[in-house]
Amino acid sequence: MPTLTLRPIADIAKSGTISYSSGTSAYAMISEVTADDATTTVKFSSADAKSTTTSYIKCQLTNSINTNYNVSAVRVYVRWTHSSGTNNSFNAGVAAGSNSEITVSRPSVPTAYTTQTFTMPTSLITQINSGSRQLYLYISCTETGDGSKTVGQSLVTQAYIEVDYTEIQKVYIKVDGTWKAASAIYVKIDGVWKTVTSIYDKISDIWHTG
Repeated sequence: MPTLTLRPIADIAKSGTISYSSGTSAYAMISEVTADDATTTVKFSSADAKSTTTSYIKCQLTNSINTNYNVSAVRVYVRWTHSSGTNNSFNAGVAAGSNSEITVSRPSVPTAYTTQTFTMPTSLITQINSGSRQLYLYISCTETGDGSKTVGQSLVTQAYIEVDYTEIQKVYIKVDGTWKAASAIYVKIDGVWKTVTSIYDKISDIWHTG
């Protein structure tokens, strides 16, 4: 099954206590193909050593999903580490179009840079296949300081999304001189009209799908 890899290309929104190893953009810190760990990072922190702070980033991803693709699975990969204080929560997910983000919680709290997989639920896949083809990466983190001198802190160095899909075959019919994609194909079988998913052509004595 073919797979698309989508990476962040622009910041859409952010909130909380967030800083970058360089520059002013979250997406630029986490979009590398090969993870560079501490070289480029987005840092999620508590506001101070005695507080708890929830922060998030939302980034646009490369391209929208082709309308000919039927999506079957979506996975978010985040390489991150927790360095101080207490990590109360870490969630990664996807927003499809104008829909609210759908997230999955971290499997564990890593103390060294680790790539974790967040498998998205079928509710997101339904939104994509229903027409919400532009996807956005969403990461949220809640940190608490140690109550004395040290803030809570986690760092993300890389994030991307993989999308499994199958390509939908389309049949085109010429209507009034213009080729149009057929939304459904009906064949009369035993006196009953039924929809079919594929059309076959016989070429050189071999049947091929259209």
